[in-house]
Amino acid sequence: MNDMSGKISDTPDNGDEQSRISVVEAMRGDSGTDAMERLVVAMGDTSWRVRKTATDVLQGFVREGRFVPLLINALRNGDNAGLRNSAVEMLVKVGARAVPALTEAAVDYDEDIRKFAVDILGDIGDDESLDALILALKDDDVNVRSSAAEALGKVGGSMAVEALLSALAIEDLWLRFAVMEALGKVGSSVPLKPFIEFLDNNFLKKPAIEALGGCDDPEAVSYLVNALSDEKEANRAAAVESLMRLYESFSDDKKKEFGRKLSDSVDVELLKELLTTKSKTVKRGVIVFIGMLDKVDGASIIIPFAEDESLRDVITTALLAMGERGGLDSLISAMPGSGDVVRAYISSLLGEFDDIKVVPILVKSLTDHYGHVRRSALLSLGRLDAVESVELMVPLIADEFVDVADGAVEALAQIGVKHSDKVLPILSRAVKADSAVVRRNITRVFGAIGISEVLPMVVDSLKDEDSGVRQAAVVALGRLGCSESAEYLALTLTDEDSKVRLAAVHALSGFEGSERESFLMLAAKDDDLWVRCAAFKGLGVLNTKPAIDALAIGVTEESGVVSIVIIDALYEAMGDKAVEYIKEGLHHKDPKVVKAVKAKLYRIG
Repeated sequence: MNDMSGKISDTPDNGDEQSRISVVEAMRGDSGTDAMERLVVAMGDTSWRVRKTATDVLQGFVREGRFVPLLINALRNGDNAGLRNSAVEMLVKVGARAVPALTEAAVDYDEDIRKFAVDILGDIGDDESLDALILALKDDDVNVRSSAAEALGKVGGSMAVEALLSALAIEDLWLRFAVMEALGKVGSSVPLKPFIEFLDNNFLKKPAIEALGGCDDPEAVSYLVNALSDEKEANRAAAVESLMRLYESFSDDKKKEFGRKLSDSVDVELLKELLTTKSKTVKRGVIVFIGMLDKVDGASIIIPFAEDESLRDVITTALLAMGERGGLDSLISAMPGSGDVVRAYISSLLGEFDDIKVVPILVKSLTDHYGHVRRSALLSLGRLDAVESVELMVPLIADEFVDVADGAVEALAQIGVKHSDKVLPILSRAVKADSAVVRRNITRVFGAIGISEVLPMVVDSLKDEDSGVRQAAVVALGRLGCSESAEYLALTLTDEDSKVRLAAVHALSGFEGSERESFLMLAAKDDDLWVRCAAFKGLGVLNTKPAIDALAIGVTEESGVVSIVIIDALYEAMGDKAVEYIKEGLHHKDPKVVKAVKAKLYRIG
């Protein structure tokens, strides 16, 4: 190999930073040996910009891998950490092509080079490196041996596992530590027996516990449960994580056995204590375990932790799992004494239980002082199809908390779809309320129910004195989507409120039928520019000759904002063929329109 340390003076290191970058850039595509040598050395430049440029240029030769020996030789430069780090990074990117040279380097006379080679082989993760890594387990240098164990854990596979298990017999404390850490992460099943003897060793206990998480053996549960009471928090946390790994890897039958063993051997008070840890990972695991216990009221233990939103998914899973073992009763009991956030959570979760006894609890929650509780109760009643509660749900349609009102709309619509015969009479009375908010939201419910029976009531709302109600009626007609709806929507194009007219245009744009074009043509002449914008967008979607003609005229005759919308609509409708119409906008008096036209023409090419 060439001695890279003797090439430092040959790098573009003599000029200023930009000059050095330019010299490096000039070597792009030059795959000659001299150029590669200089590029490798440039990866150790004092400037990070030069180093980055050199690395980027070398990327072009990654597939060839001809500069691998140069990169390995660069690892010998102990005075330049930047060069070494860049060489390591590049060798990993070269990947499998670098493995043959790296396996040679793994037996180099220099222990630092051997360690680098082993580390890189582990990061590459190619099976062809297994023989070299297994040999490195017996290296004279402890750091190389430990790195080999870690690398084998990354490569994985039965061959790596077998070699690591054999290495446990070597009387080397640090190697055993590294081996068990590797086996804990190897991703393959490992036997239980080799690790048991190390559970009494204070130094090796934690990696042994972690390795047990990779055992496909329910007997490991008992050992890990014992570790839950270890005096060291790190060991307790490792035991929880290993138990979770075991559980997640087991088949359904083994999961049942896991639950039985856990329920028979674990100390509930110990689990409660573990829930006080700051580790979210540990808390999540403990909550899952509590959900498996069949001899305790696990629900009352874990419900308070629902204050933490990041734990709610596992809490929900645990509570639903213990539903037949008192979880539901515990939820109901916990409701009155819990804080606002937890009550809201419970109200939401009760909707997941198919049990009518939760309905009275949810109905009571409709009057809770906390808005999120009221909203959750509404949505749960909707999921439970609680048609008998509709009369009590309707008043919340005007709740001061907007999210509650929206929840009432959603829940009433959900029930109304299935029970229109019972719900519509109640809603038809409510839609005549003095409150415009009530009338508007009831009209929204009609639209969400979306059946023909609501059409007369929605049409009545088009005559409401409140523009918000009329707007809601327009949206509802759009959702109904029938031909009669289109006729009524056309009438609203003359509404005195521009927001109502705008809503009508949006609704009509989604309709099928030839009459849509004439309605949008009418809206394109509206006094309000936003109504016109919406109308022209709708015409662009139609893409008929009359619609395109109307858009073409509007390019020059419309105001700036509308003209820009038209240009976009033409392009969306016709693609590059829209050039002949769009270019007319170059004569527009508004410079913003001219700029938009130029940008569009540039894009078209």
